[in-house]
Amino acid sequence: MDYNILLLNDDDGNQHLMYIISVEKLLGIKICPICNNHAIFTKDPNNNSKRKMDTHMKECQQNNGQIKKYITLEKFPKPFVPHITSNKTYRYLLAHNRESEYKATQYYITFRFQTELQKIRGYQYPILTPTAVASTIKAKNYIKTISFDKTQDNFVEKWLDQVFSEALQIRDDNKFADDVPQRYEVHVIGFDCLKSATTLIFKNIKSMKYEIIDRPGSRSCPIHIIVKSTDNSIHLKFIDAKNYVSANMELDDFLRDIGKVELSNDIIRQSQLLLSAIDNRINDYIPYHIDLLQNTSLAKLSCLKKYAFAYKNFNISSCYNPIDNSNPYDLTLEYWKSKVNSYNEQDKRKKRRIDHNIQYDDYEYFHEVFLTQRCHMCQARFTYDNQPTLDRVDNNKSHTKTNVLPCCLYCNKYASNKDKETARLMIQLRKYCELYSLPMTISNQEVYDSLRNDMVGGNSFVIHRENITGKTQIHKFKLQDNEVVSYELPHIVENIICLDFNSFYGSCMSSEYHPLIPYTNHRMYMPGGVKYIIHDQEQAKQFIFNKHRFSSDEDIINKNVHLFIAKVKAHIPNEYINEFINFPVIWRNLKIITDKDTIGEYTYENMIKNNMQHDMEEQKLMMLLSTHDEHMQFNNYYLWFLIDRCHLVIDDIKQLIVFNKHCQFNEFVKTNINLRCKAHIEGNKGEELKNKLEVNTSFGYDSINSEKYKDFRLCNKKNVWKHHMANTFLTDKQISENCFIVELEKKRCSCSTPLQVAYFTMDNSKYFYLNAYYNFLTPCLDMDYIHVIYGDTDSLCLAIAHESWPIKDKKLWDQLYSQLFPSVSDGSNYYDKKKILGWNIESESTTCLALAPKFIQERIGISGINTKTIVLRNQACAPYIHVDKLIVIILALIIRLRNKPRTQAKNQLQEKSSDSLEYPFKSKIEHFKKLHGKSPGKIQEIPPDYQIKPLSKLNRPYFSPKLGSWESDLVFSMDERIIRANQIYLFCININTKYLVVFPLRDKSAGQIKNALQILVKNYHVTNIRGDGEKGFNGSVLKSFCQEHKITSFFTDSKFTNHNRVVDSVIRTIRNAFGDDSQKFADNGLMQHIVKMYNQTPHSAYENKYSPQQANDNQDIEGQYIRQQQDKLFEVKQQQQNKGLLSFKPGNILMIHLDYSKTSHQNMAIVPKAQKGKWQFSVPVK
Repeated sequence: MDYNILLLNDDDGNQHLMYIISVEKLLGIKICPICNNHAIFTKDPNNNSKRKMDTHMKECQQNNGQIKKYITLEKFPKPFVPHITSNKTYRYLLAHNRESEYKATQYYITFRFQTELQKIRGYQYPILTPTAVASTIKAKNYIKTISFDKTQDNFVEKWLDQVFSEALQIRDDNKFADDVPQRYEVHVIGFDCLKSATTLIFKNIKSMKYEIIDRPGSRSCPIHIIVKSTDNSIHLKFIDAKNYVSANMELDDFLRDIGKVELSNDIIRQSQLLLSAIDNRINDYIPYHIDLLQNTSLAKLSCLKKYAFAYKNFNISSCYNPIDNSNPYDLTLEYWKSKVNSYNEQDKRKKRRIDHNIQYDDYEYFHEVFLTQRCHMCQARFTYDNQPTLDRVDNNKSHTKTNVLPCCLYCNKYASNKDKETARLMIQLRKYCELYSLPMTISNQEVYDSLRNDMVGGNSFVIHRENITGKTQIHKFKLQDNEVVSYELPHIVENIICLDFNSFYGSCMSSEYHPLIPYTNHRMYMPGGVKYIIHDQEQAKQFIFNKHRFSSDEDIINKNVHLFIAKVKAHIPNEYINEFINFPVIWRNLKIITDKDTIGEYTYENMIKNNMQHDMEEQKLMMLLSTHDEHMQFNNYYLWFLIDRCHLVIDDIKQLIVFNKHCQFNEFVKTNINLRCKAHIEGNKGEELKNKLEVNTSFGYDSINSEKYKDFRLCNKKNVWKHHMANTFLTDKQISENCFIVELEKKRCSCSTPLQVAYFTMDNSKYFYLNAYYNFLTPCLDMDYIHVIYGDTDSLCLAIAHESWPIKDKKLWDQLYSQLFPSVSDGSNYYDKKKILGWNIESESTTCLALAPKFIQERIGISGINTKTIVLRNQACAPYIHVDKLIVIILALIIRLRNKPRTQAKNQLQEKSSDSLEYPFKSKIEHFKKLHGKSPGKIQEIPPDYQIKPLSKLNRPYFSPKLGSWESDLVFSMDERIIRANQIYLFCININTKYLVVFPLRDKSAGQIKNALQILVKNYHVTNIRGDGEKGFNGSVLKSFCQEHKITSFFTDSKFTNHNRVVDSVIRTIRNAFGDDSQKFADNGLMQHIVKMYNQTPHSAYENKYSPQQANDNQDIEGQYIRQQQDKLFEVKQQQQNKGLLSFKPGNILMIHLDYSKTSHQNMAIVPKAQKGKWQFSVPVK
């Protein structure tokens, strides 16, 4: 039974529980008893509370307490022309033949803030506060700079007042003629600013004259912010220039690569330099009539540019009607009379005069008009398939003979009461779209549901987790007697290669010719609009098994071959499963139960150990060999590949959606890839990255629909409670004194984009990925010498037991190699290296421990990715297989390992050791409990650390004033019985956060160290690295690596520097954690486990309040630590100065005191004047 309890605190700090008899009477609200989430005030002044609750409960009962989303689709398919429809100004001017008047927004205001972290009462962490702000105003006739700082009271508010004042001129300079629809916001642009804009600007404004009226985006990061002032009609639109470039681009790169200017650290100068970079980005899109500042993401800009290319030959005055030899429409008298009566009824309902309307006697006149004239909007002939109507010229007047013109039924319905010229533009665009089979929006609910619910994103998978050259054997699976057998071949891995496709999504929508594609003249077409839906199996089979799919004749393809998406139930017969078991070919979502029987004992145990959710239903993107008795959806290229190459047998067809086809995205992809190559050759990294991202992100906007987004609303303090009462309420956030943003679950959604474009792009990519593997690698190479390590959307990592490629068919290899790989291996021809649908060797290495695709070595445990496959104890990942209507689960797996004895011993040691591994940091147990709320488990008995600690008295704090500072050192196991490859580690520790990363190395060469540091730099913030004078650190390889990544390095073997203090300390800590067991120390699995324990343990550097993991995840903690240490350093220097310790001169004699009484060296004799373990001697100062 549930009870309602009220918890109260009294003035003495005591807590009291009170039983609530009636929540409704206490709070004055009635809560829905079905969802327990929706509430209505009972004291409604209009007495509507009962009616409102009854309405809600009725809907709630129908949906079982869940929020049901209602999707609004287009009434009829429309051409998708976002570069026109998203810009009302350009659309109007284009429709009225005034395109020459169009201009992009070129006048705006930039801003830059200078900030500092301040500790404010009531906040746990320091808060970012502004200390100065500068803006540059770019008007038509002048450029002006303003600045304010904290020496002025309310300087942020004064700055905003000035910006509003300057915005009046900017608005006038951007203005079009008064009759042109336009947006009047003035753009205020920063860089990487919107996340902090709320804190820096609006929380520092105490005046109520500013109001935020629009703030789309997430709670933490808005897309833009529109602010209005009560003093004038100006609206400021705050946007982030970083939205138009790569997410990881910094301000200096933006100014240097995009703006091509010299850098400065002064915020006033930076606000001026932003003009050059922003102007260059604006000019990039002007040739395509795209207004940069009216759009707020690179993905949208890329999509607009893509469709601008597709419609570049569109001319509103041209005729785009298809050739139609149908008989002309012959108007009958009976039909004419019915139309006259209908027009009269329309005018009567609208209270228009009908005494001069068209009459029955006008039959002969209009009969001749419909035979000889065309639609006045689209110039189409009138036929029985395109019947005529009469369109009024002036919609305020009746259907008189002088006020009507002949018009298509579609044109008349679409135009309705809209502006005639704008309606004519959209009708012409539709004709152009239909003529060239370009994408159209979706108006059919069944099509929408199929595309939305069955859209499958990019795959990511791991098949072999442990791969070490010179040690790991090539691993395979096979199906034998309804059992999956795991076995190893007698081939040792010699090389690990990672392949990467060039701009893969862009390539797969380009319809570029490629000889490896056997279908539709060796190209992958893209879908246009929906033609029809088929449910009849026999009719659907005619499309699926179309004999013309292999044709190279464009006329035959255009006439007889269609694109489609088929929902089928299918399987690969048992006799063919072993051909594909090591790299399954059906990549689709599947719901599984994460219990021991389904995912296997090893994975299940690790999920429990790592506190992951289990024994629940999850939907995962799986690698399968059948559809598991479910209907799954594939596009035509993917399905043809499965049928023709993988022997797929179709058991049932539920639905087939047919589309038009086109290849109009080819020019866009080619142009951007060529621009990317040109920028690379010129050394402009920013421009190169921009063109790469334009291709890669251009398909994403096609898949946008509001169903997956939340509803964000702005409200004041008085109204925020109303949203709390709704069952759609999620969260809220205060963004200014009287403004809150409320996040709600959407109930009504819309879709006005062609989802089929995104669907085909993703399915084409899966098809070509598998096609390259099974129709290039598999027939050309001996796969007994190769196994797959991991892969994701556009990359594939292979372990190869050969010094090069193990070629078995050299003729085919030579024939196809240059179609995928660069013709010249030295990369001199960059255009060839980055060709469409091409492959490149991204990296080569000697070790790959892949817990997840593109593995980050420090991630310990079992990530969600591993539940896609059954992870075995030998670190291979078995696929889910459906045989004879039974899933072969882990209980049926026979692990037949043919490892060498040392490998078996190592596996046994690892299993035994991991079970007995105990928490080693005995002094931290109480702090661990406070931080994590639980005990660390079994406590290890460890030997005491006898190392000498530095004197705390007047000891200068050891820290780095810069974020991202690391120390590194090589560590070896001291047991010679351990294989050398298993006993070398590279320890890297952040000097300030104390966060530790440990890499196992094959040897101590510079190449091995570089590979490890590449992983470190890729996944962590690194600005400085210091270490000892180990040979591997001092070579040119690491020096050039550090220069390339702009890292300051300091490696020395001098005995008179204190440069490795933190890493030496942590090495002692980790060694002590293992005690005297060198075998355990050499076990990388146990090493990573101890490192994880260390990173989660509270550290004394943070007074045991935070762990290294927390400090690493939160830069504010590290920043606070640096400031504390700087203050401490200043105090120590002052004390040393006061005691005269900084005034020594050459020739002074110092007495040095060593106290060994607390160490294992207490009985050692160093000098003859020993007194109870205390020794002293004198040295001269040099």
